[in-house]
Amino acid sequence: MPAKCTLRPADLIAQAPLLSQFDDGLTPLEEEQVVQHCFAHYLFYDILRSNHIRYLCTTCGDCWEEGRLAGLRHNEAIRCPRCGAETTAKALGRLGSSGRYPSLHEEHNAVFLRPGKDGALLISAGRAAADYQPGELSGWPGVDEGTSIFPVPTLDYWERRRYYLKHGLLAAWKRHCGIYRGPWGVPFRNATPWEATASAGEPNPVDSIMTSQPDGGRYYVFGWEVLAETALQYSAAEEYFCLPEEPEHALWRGVVSYLAHYTRRPQMELLVKLGHREVVDRLVGQGDASGRLVNWRAKSPHGFFRLSKADYRAWHEAGAPLELLEAWRASGCDVPLRTLVRLPGIQTCSPSLLRDLWQTASTHGVTLEHLMGYLARQTGRRLGCASTAQLWLDYYRMGSRLDLDWSRADVLLPRDLSARHDSAAEQVEYQDNLEALKRYRRRYRDLQKRYALEAEGYLIRVPKSAAEIRAEGRVLVHCVGSYAARHLEGQVTILFLRRVEEPDTPLCTIEMEPDGVTIRQIHGYRNDRGAEDPRVTYQAFLSPWLGWLAAGSRRDMQGRPILPGTAEAGKEAVAV
Repeated sequence: MPAKCTLRPADLIAQAPLLSQFDDGLTPLEEEQVVQHCFAHYLFYDILRSNHIRYLCTTCGDCWEEGRLAGLRHNEAIRCPRCGAETTAKALGRLGSSGRYPSLHEEHNAVFLRPGKDGALLISAGRAAADYQPGELSGWPGVDEGTSIFPVPTLDYWERRRYYLKHGLLAAWKRHCGIYRGPWGVPFRNATPWEATASAGEPNPVDSIMTSQPDGGRYYVFGWEVLAETALQYSAAEEYFCLPEEPEHALWRGVVSYLAHYTRRPQMELLVKLGHREVVDRLVGQGDASGRLVNWRAKSPHGFFRLSKADYRAWHEAGAPLELLEAWRASGCDVPLRTLVRLPGIQTCSPSLLRDLWQTASTHGVTLEHLMGYLARQTGRRLGCASTAQLWLDYYRMGSRLDLDWSRADVLLPRDLSARHDSAAEQVEYQDNLEALKRYRRRYRDLQKRYALEAEGYLIRVPKSAAEIRAEGRVLVHCVGSYAARHLEGQVTILFLRRVEEPDTPLCTIEMEPDGVTIRQIHGYRNDRGAEDPRVTYQAFLSPWLGWLAAGSRRDMQGRPILPGTAEAGKEAVAV
């Protein structure tokens, strides 16, 4: 995240001498570094005649003629026989148009560290591009006049950001560069004047779904050795980024942000060396200075973290994460930090979890040390201490609903927490089901009056509970069990089709449309896989039943269904 600049954008007089220290373009050394480390290297070859080939290596620049090299194939990796560099073989005849070579075009983000005046560090950031254009090798050593036309590389650098860094002084500028292509695909740019910015952050946005950035927004960094010549030589940037032997080969992110923040917060050096990388990670990655946890004006490490010497020493020696210090502060826990860091499993607890554990334990006179020891003993192979702590809190919440006696130690801290948790969950579910069933009674009576019918040897039953619906799904091996809660709440309507002789044996399950008179779906065992559609199988019963529903589910004075077309009410149908 960006660091706030100390130089205001409106202060044009102060900007001029700082901006004048920057050079336009790249130095010959920088150009050589970019070509060597950023872009692919090729071994171009042109077949002149049988077993006589002309080669050009973009690494060493040598051009020569000889027979076919072993392993030479287009797009194959091969070492240059002259310089030994790893290259990619490219057949001249397979590179497309003779006017340009778009397949060889490359773009990379690059950052250059340069020394400024009075120990300042200058940073230039932009995009380096390599294009290849046809070029004759006339006058090339060892090559005859008027011979092969090889792709000749050209390097261009579009500078988009500048940074001036010094202790207590930070300035940044940006400009927009439009990249266009003229005749023969030759790129050219049109840049706006430099404009000062209020903050200094990463020069490139990260790659996203909507916008693709070269190298995902990361960049090559050149000039690491220059840091030793500037006032930022003790920034510990090399240690923080763990520089490899050849850092120019690596893609980076966060280097510019780190150095920019260091100009205003030199304590970053000591934090890195003491191993407090989490504070620096938050600052560089998120722009979070952790102001509630630390004091950037402090003169000592323990003062920086707002701790006593004993607490800081214990916390640091335990290798505890910054999140533990944050959790300890946020929870209001009265346990000394030097005691807290030694508790088993405590380092895996989040701030909210630690707060809930401490407050719950304190309510019942249990110390946090005793509670964490109990949780550590309860932790199994599949659960970490944080998961066990969450399990205990869940058990406590459910037990409070069940009015458990927390004054008993064996209830608050049971011998088998997992088993007691599952038992409490079953009791809570039973209570919830009772409450749902109480609400369902009226709906059940209405559904009975509307849908219940017995005729043609079959009957329609309305489920009495969610358990009946789940049992129906288990017996018929389909998914109606997942509809149980929604049926009780009135979101869907589930009905059972049974035989009169076997009213308790599942046969088919029906879901009605919202209109209440149309079947949305009807399925038997395993969703009738390989069997006839139930709408056809039970048509003799379903047709009059649906007609009765469409007619308003009429019943006589005794509550018996009146089927359409019957001579006397209730003779061909009886109430269920």
